[in-house]
Amino acid sequence: MTAKHIRQLNLESLIKESGLSKGMFAAKVGTAPAYISQMLSESKPRGMGDQLARTIEAACNKPLGWMDRVHPLAIAQNGSTPLTQSEEETGFADGFAVWENEQPLGRDEAALIFFQEVEIAAGAGRRTDVLEVPSKRLSFSKTTLRKQGVAEDAAYCVTVVGNSMEPVFPDGATLGIDTDRTDIKDGDIYAINHNGSLRVKLIYRIHCGGGLRLRSYNAEEWPEEFVGPEELATVHVLGRVFWCSFLR
Repeated sequence: MTAKHIRQLNLESLIKESGLSKGMFAAKVGTAPAYISQMLSESKPRGMGDQLARTIEAACNKPLGWMDRVHPLAIAQNGSTPLTQSEEETGFADGFAVWENEQPLGRDEAALIFFQEVEIAAGAGRRTDVLEVPSKRLSFSKTTLRKQGVAEDAAYCVTVVGNSMEPVFPDGATLGIDTDRTDIKDGDIYAINHNGSLRVKLIYRIHCGGGLRLRSYNAEEWPEEFVGPEELATVHVLGRVFWCSFLR
């Protein structure tokens, strides 16, 4: 199942969910009815661009990236081909698959290392730190990385733990991070090592006085945090989040 097919299935599901005709749905999302028909064509479907995918998500009150994820309900509604095992595990079939050490990598595949919290000895006690785990990897399409402008040797993965970034990144979501992109752009999403804890946050610079603001999508349960200039050494930016995959 390709990314193009996933978007097509999700589009069909949203039209059925809305109860609107294709023409009325097109008006709702601000595009031409003919374009909707072309994207739903069974013989030669037209691809959906990223900008339109994000527009449809916003118009239908869906979270960012919803159009790019596999949703079992959409598959059931449209009688699509069942997912393969790797697609079920990842929730995203294009450019991403579980990789086992004994399996040879394809010509277009790169094995991405994970970052995760690791407990290590620290004097008489123990502490955690965020380290590479070479034994845990996922295969990722080199073509997909190139399209995102991400260098193969700079791409790593992390796993979200907890509900602070829901509904966009739920507990257990796998994220791709670009370790070449550590300069903070206000409002962008980064994986960070914060005092030995692996965290994913929206980050903003505090321009008056210095420091950082760390924000969560689930702001009701996880209020905004402030890191003062004297605490900046406790925050190490691992990289910018460029990709996400999960199943609900």
